[in-house]
Amino acid sequence: MVEIHIMNQGTAKKQVETGDGSLMWISHSNRRSHDDELYHALGVEGGGMDLNIENIASIEILLACSLVLVIVERSSSTVRLSGHI
Repeated sequence: MVEIHIMNQGTAKKQVETGDGSLMWISHSNRRSHDDELYHALGVEGGGMDLNIENIASIEILLACSLVLVIVERSSSTVRLSGHI
């Protein structure tokens, strides 16, 4: 029972980090980013330059973790905050 609780805490922490990271990158961007640019930004550890494949989440996970505050425009593959046009 304890092991499951610890695993769930780790999963929840990763989801929060993914959602926070997505919102931070999109809100600080000077232009609309493509989804692959966001994947790459989230896949690089802070202070590093190497892409860590394990840090890249699917678009469904990214959207779920950002609590519907991020939208992906399918026609252009751009990501933006839901309140911005």
